[in-house]
Amino acid sequence: MNKNILPNFLQEQDGTCLSIYLPSIESSHPLSNQAYLSQVKSEVNELLRWNYAPDTRKYFLRMIEKLTEDPNYYQNPKNNLALFINENGIWDLQFSGYCKPFFSLANSFHIKPLLRYFHRNRRFFIVNFETEKVNLYIDGPDQLKLIDSVPYSESVKKDLSSLTFAFGKKRRRISERLDRFTEWVSDWVMYDLRDENSPLIVAGIKPLASRMKRISGYTHTVRKGANLYGTLSVDQLQAKSKLQIDSLIDLYETKIVGEYRRRRGLGEAASDLRSVAKAAVGDRIQTLLISRDDHIWGELNRYTGDFTTHGIQLTDLDDDLLDDCAEVAIANGARVYVLEQSQMPDNLPIVAILKPELLQIEKREERPFVSLTS
Repeated sequence: MNKNILPNFLQEQDGTCLSIYLPSIESSHPLSNQAYLSQVKSEVNELLRWNYAPDTRKYFLRMIEKLTEDPNYYQNPKNNLALFINENGIWDLQFSGYCKPFFSLANSFHIKPLLRYFHRNRRFFIVNFETEKVNLYIDGPDQLKLIDSVPYSESVKKDLSSLTFAFGKKRRRISERLDRFTEWVSDWVMYDLRDENSPLIVAGIKPLASRMKRISGYTHTVRKGANLYGTLSVDQLQAKSKLQIDSLIDLYETKIVGEYRRRRGLGEAASDLRSVAKAAVGDRIQTLLISRDDHIWGELNRYTGDFTTHGIQLTDLDDDLLDDCAEVAIANGARVYVLEQSQMPDNLPIVAILKPELLQIEKREERPFVSLTS
């Protein structure tokens, strides 16, 4: 995820944000979310009582009441809700996935659940060779969305039906024609996805799908892993493809942790919050890894990297320092990944891979430090 995904949030400088994350558990009754929002309202009322003018406090409480009264927010078990409120307006963002019930009143919003979601639910494309046509899909929140479709010509249909029983020169000629058709499909897909960098999964009847995996000129074609050959329904296609994407993400996260360990051995990593915070504001982080479930409450100086910590969130000025480091790192162009606590190296809450010294020098010469304030 980079700083262009949520520009409105990253550029917000004034006001206070209330972040609310509702649970998404199929066994939960929708009214439990409504009850949770009532609990949030009560606690926020106490937090605001001593720090805000009555009109400001009423504004925030009224926003929570709107959520409690709107069934679109609490009756859909497929969606979590991240709500960001400041004194100048309200934004909301709904997304599929799972995060624990959580809310925080702070001078910045909490980005970790969103980072985790966007990374673990990365969109992908599917090119599926059916019996009569080839379809190009994009993964949607609930089902695959058809982008484009091309029917087979009669000659391609004839070659597909003849391939199984063809031998020798005849089979080679048919294979050459199917290769040319697959190359054409590859060009068609590359044109449709020319500005994309999301994974492309190949599926469908084997004579064409296996060729496409080999021939495809699209850089992000998934060539290893499960072979989704055969005739699949759209639901089956999405479910099997999602499993393959999940496996790729698991593998990538393992590689990222391995790269951190390797770079730590070279002295090119930071493994404590103080070092990471200094590196973040100094634009020296290449990749940041943070724990999804850990929170370190305190206040970060986004110009010096100094901070104070508290055992709990004492006031609305306290924020999750892991979250703050993620925001600063993103603003400076670093890659940020939110991992399960069990995946973090040595069970640490935050670690970073630093930029090589030469790149640090070049970076400082190219542009000034970009500071992110909330």
